[in-house]
Amino acid sequence: LDVPKSRQVTATWTCCGVSLWKAQFYAGMTLGIQGRKGVDTAATVERCHFTWDHQPRIFKRDFLVNKRGESIENKLRFKHLSEILGFPEGPVQSIGKTFNVFWLDEIQANPDAQGSMRSLGPALGLGKERGGSLWRVGTAGPGFWADIAFKQRAERLPCRMKGIE
Repeated sequence: LDVPKSRQVTATWTCCGVSLWKAQFYAGMTLGIQGRKGVDTAATVERCHFTWDHQPRIFKRDFLVNKRGESIENKLRFKHLSEILGFPEGPVQSIGKTFNVFWLDEIQANPDAQGSMRSLGPALGLGKERGGSLWRVGTAGPGFWADIAFKQRAERLPCRMKGIE
């Protein structure tokens, strides 16, 4: 999933909500998040926690293993073995992990985003047997990210629209 974004789209918050929904209501899910820096990634994981904390009580059902006041440390864990993990920028050190979803937030600002995407292949089960999903989210400025997002989008458009970019 490629999402060129602007501030008005609230793509990061949307990805947080979808990640939380998958982790909260599906057992055994592992979701990874990578942001610009470790601090930004921690803030994104904190957004997932904020969303969980402010949803109606009926949805919570005491799923979250992290206790109130406990340091999240780039990790939200649920009783049914689902988790949301945050990673700083750079190739992901995911030895022994298989992700159902991994999303790269602010991909245009990550100097080694292409290395991160290559390192995620085995962790997502990419190849002959497709497994996990890779979400790439970023501001669509000039550079490799805009080339990826807009080139693929143009290739998926109907023939009469391909000339419009």
